[in-house]
Amino acid sequence: MEQATLLPIIIDAFAATLLCILTILISFSCLKWVIERTTDAKLMALPASIFQIIFTRLTPQTETLLNNIISKYISIPRLFEALEPEKVTNQSIIALRDYTIDFTDELMRDQNPVLWDNLPNFIRHRTYRKIEKLLDPVANAFIDYLGGSFEEIFDYSSMIKKQIKKDARLVNQITLETLFFYWQSLKERSILIATLLGLSYAFFAIIGLAPDLSTSSPMLVAFILLTVASSILISYLSCQIGVKQQMNTNSLETITPKSTSKLWLHQQQHFNLVLAQLLAHKIFFFPDIMEHIFTSRKNLVKIRRMMRKSLQPITDGTLLKLMTQIFMGPSALVSIKNKAIDQALKISNIPLNNSTFIQEQTNNLERSFKHQLEQIPNLNFYSLLQPLLSEIRLWLIGIATATGIFIGLIYTLLLN
Repeated sequence: MEQATLLPIIIDAFAATLLCILTILISFSCLKWVIERTTDAKLMALPASIFQIIFTRLTPQTETLLNNIISKYISIPRLFEALEPEKVTNQSIIALRDYTIDFTDELMRDQNPVLWDNLPNFIRHRTYRKIEKLLDPVANAFIDYLGGSFEEIFDYSSMIKKQIKKDARLVNQITLETLFFYWQSLKERSILIATLLGLSYAFFAIIGLAPDLSTSSPMLVAFILLTVASSILISYLSCQIGVKQQMNTNSLETITPKSTSKLWLHQQQHFNLVLAQLLAHKIFFFPDIMEHIFTSRKNLVKIRRMMRKSLQPITDGTLLKLMTQIFMGPSALVSIKNKAIDQALKISNIPLNNSTFIQEQTNNLERSFKHQLEQIPNLNFYSLLQPLLSEIRLWLIGIATATGIFIGLIYTLLLN
């Protein structure tokens, strides 16, 4: 074939390949832009809004991903240890020691203020000292009761749903930030494969086995669509193959620099880092966990029962029990117990007033999440992401199809 004939064919192949690459870049950017704005109220309110549709599809996938990770790979007892319950209760006890007198006076005056205020000072002071002395055993007993029931009380599924409803940006962050390396690798691989397919087309066109794309708009559009869709699918399949290669891989040191599995281990490391931060700072933020445990209607009955048992050394102690039964009547003791539980629930919020302490607890949670996420086997890690990745891939191909048609038609119109 003459050089004058080859040149237009090479130019057409080069142009078509550039259009494919441009389509891939625009498609990834468009999908990212759409996902980032799925929480925009004005865009979500548009008729047949693609933003609303994508958000509605991604939300259950995100919730499922988080629930699967927590249920299968996060130890709830280890999270309880990371919360350092001894420190939490110590924060409350330190503050409560300064209010032991006021706390006791409020309990007793509520039953019989005249009698309590007229009791000899040595009896009242002895009661104060007795209650203050019992604070530590009471706190330790409550920690034991709470630790034994924490898996039952800590309803992580409802917390996930509540936090996503409260802050819809979590869907965007998990989809985009935690899967950053996946997005990057998929885009780079798609561009590489599109380039190879473009070169293949040029070769077949030169030997006369491929048509001239510049003369037919439908053929150019078809070429772009097939090349882009094939590039994305082949890139996706190559990632799957890479994951299977790393089934027996336990560390980065055993992987060659060019291996696919190294890329996926980097992806997993980034995922662990970002997701641990989101779990500790957004989804299971320490104050939200405390609120969930102590104010949730579902947990309140169980927490009150634990507190009642924990407070028994105080409420059923010989001194207080004898005083209330003799001077205030049998029913007064029941009332005092309920009042003491109400006060204990109030002081459970004391640690939440210390921003430094909250930050320390949040950091502890983040470290615990990160350490446990790092224990997820590589293949299992990919399996967890599979439903979300499949959803993203479908939307990506859909947007790439629309973009490819648009770019192909515009290019043909410009040529004509």
